[in-house]
Amino acid sequence: MDKVKAGRTKARLSALAVTVAVASGAALAGCAGSRPVRTTSSHTAGCGAVAACGQVTGVTGHAIAGARIYLYAWPADWPGGRAVYPGEPVPLRLVGSAVSRSSGHYAVRIAHPTALSSSAARDGIVNLEVFTGTPAASGAYSFPGRVVTFSGRTALIHANSHRTAHAAAQQVNIHMMTSGTAKSRAIPTGSPSAGVGFTCIRTTTLVHPEKLEWMKLAASFARSSGVTMTYTYTMGQSSSIGVGISLTDSPGTFTAGGTYAVSMSQKTQFTPAHGPGSVYYETQVEPGLFKTSWSSAFCGPTTWQTQAIEIAGGGHEFLSHKTPPNATRCTSYQTGDSLVLEHSTASTFSAGLNISELGFNASAQTGYDSSGSLSYHVTSGQDLCGLDNYPAGHSPGPGLVVAGKAT
Repeated sequence: MDKVKAGRTKARLSALAVTVAVASGAALAGCAGSRPVRTTSSHTAGCGAVAACGQVTGVTGHAIAGARIYLYAWPADWPGGRAVYPGEPVPLRLVGSAVSRSSGHYAVRIAHPTALSSSAARDGIVNLEVFTGTPAASGAYSFPGRVVTFSGRTALIHANSHRTAHAAAQQVNIHMMTSGTAKSRAIPTGSPSAGVGFTCIRTTTLVHPEKLEWMKLAASFARSSGVTMTYTYTMGQSSSIGVGISLTDSPGTFTAGGTYAVSMSQKTQFTPAHGPGSVYYETQVEPGLFKTSWSSAFCGPTTWQTQAIEIAGGGHEFLSHKTPPNATRCTSYQTGDSLVLEHSTASTFSAGLNISELGFNASAQTGYDSSGSLSYHVTSGQDLCGLDNYPAGHSPGPGLVVAGKAT
């Protein structure tokens, strides 16, 4: 549990009571732009020396002033080396908070650097959650980052980056959602903001683990024979898995609310596959159902969340005869050559993990690093083609790589 003393600010609660859109990330012009320009989450130096920034809006796009935004860190050592049990509280830690301005924009600075750094894994990866709420509505968005020391201060960079040259905050636009019973608890226009005079105590507990599910880690593709494809998922390699949010009295329909990073604790070497065809590599994940409640309804409604607890392990690869993606950025490789992807980010699988008990399809994305890789070994000279860039390209990386000439 984490105690937060709410500030004495004014809010437009009548606007919050009618908003229904989900929380999502969005890129703004330096986090001080007048409007959101897209609904995807991104890292950029535009936020400045802060952990998270963005804008709070209603369903019609109007700005919400006076909303208090909290940034929490999920602990890297939970569950760690021990089992977790239903009803067990998650030891979240408060990293910082902010209040949205008249334009709806906010910027959460790292007020508690020790809380941030102590919640990070050995490789610096930390899972964070932005939350704002009233009796009528709330919004939440999860994202992983990497903790670094920048100019002598604790800072965040993109989870897939190992460079410390530029600190970068996560930009998150929060579009408030109403809960199942929120409308009956709405506060009249002009009332003080949620939490005034209250000590907001957040409690997030594991309701129960879900059954193990297979998650897509990576894929390799070949339009023709003459290539051997091998994937290795190594200890410490991280995957970002989609988070589902539900704001009903009991778990209902889940909508996407960001991602949560988990790491493999053991090495898995998948069986080499041969073209032509599309090969998908999977391992098993243990998802969980979580419940968040507050000491006072003024702080926010009850929310339900589903996300990964940990990677359980196991290996499964299957060859699909589905037509490979039409990657067209091609270069030629001779017989005996190999391409090894070690420092790029894999494409995201929009339905990489199906949490069947809750009816939620979570996205999944795994990055390649020096200890985990996807390789193409050419046994008969041919082209290798990238979907987003050339096979050895960077900024962006190739994304999916396909063996064989482009159609």
